[in-house]
Amino acid sequence: MGNATDRLKAATARIEEARKEAATVAKEAFSEMVAEIFKIHANLAAFRWQQYTPYFNDGDACVFSANIDSCYIDVKEVGCDEWMDGDRVSTTRDWSTKPYRDLNVSELHPLHFAQKMASEALNAVGDEQLQAIFGDHMQITAHRDGTVDVDEYSHD
Repeated sequence: MGNATDRLKAATARIEEARKEAATVAKEAFSEMVAEIFKIHANLAAFRWQQYTPYFNDGDACVFSANIDSCYIDVKEVGCDEWMDGDRVSTTRDWSTKPYRDLNVSELHPLHFAQKMASEALNAVGDEQLQAIFGDHMQITAHRDGTVDVDEYSHD
């Protein structure tokens, strides 16, 4: 039985090492993708999303997820402090059902494209790695200057 135990311990150690390496690579990839988003979208000041494990899921398992389909974007020209008021742009799944190129209001095109790029970058990193990088029950804001704010997020 000792040989089996030793193999299991060695395999577990390799898995843990692979997880650490994946988190490091994911963090580097996230930083590169965020830099690319801000490089392409000169008017984008920041984007924000929440990620958490729900406390209740109507009898189903509560599973961690990053809410990447409803991340918010902040435009440089807007100077207010609130993300949710009429001056901020909040793109949600409902608004995203129409491709940005099909929108008729020209100033929305780059904003929708910026949100789409942010969502795609977060999706590429994936829930498991986003949780490893930023934690659970968090609101994350990526800023143009490369800083990332990670704040506790209270949810239902």
